[in-house]
Amino acid sequence: MLSYYQMGYLMGAGSPENAQGDAAIQEGIVQSHAYSIIRVANLDGYRLIKLRNPHGSEGAEWTGDWSDKSEKWTQRLLELVK
Repeated sequence: MLSYYQMGYLMGAGSPENAQGDAAIQEGIVQSHAYSIIRVANLDGYRLIKLRNPHGSEGAEWTGDWSDKSEKWTQRLLELVK
C-alpha cells in the first residue's frame, strides 16, 4: 500500500455489508460503507493509514488505537503526520 500511495494511486477501503445499513456501527466504523484512504505511512515502525471519515460529524468516529485521543500518539508522530 505504501508504494501505491507513493506512486499516487487513489485507494479506498470498505467495511463489511450489514443488513442494518447506517445503523450498524462497530467500533466507530459504519458498516456497508466506503472510506477514502488519505495517507499511508510507515513511521517509527508503525504502519498507519489515514481514512477520511464522512460519518465523524454524525457521532460515528473511531475511538480505538490511533484515534484522535489515543495515547499511542507521541508529539513526534503527530508532527510527522501533519
